[in-house]
Amino acid sequence: MNKTIEVLWPYYLPDGTKQLVWAPGRVVGVADGTTHKAPRARSKILPAGAVLWEWAADERFGEQAGQ
Repeated sequence: MNKTIEVLWPYYLPDGTKQLVWAPGRVVGVADGTTHKAPRARSKILPAGAVLWEWAADERFGEQAGQ
């Protein structure tokens, strides 16, 4: 873990159009399929092998850091 990755992320511009942007991040874990839960849906168990990652804030797009 603690590997750096880049994810191609859809970002929606204020005019409603979609732009793909590369989001650098860091792997913080890999789900085991029994105990790791989705960060926003605390009751949903993630499938085994799902990558848990975190990203830094991106001021260019007004995005906060997250996981």
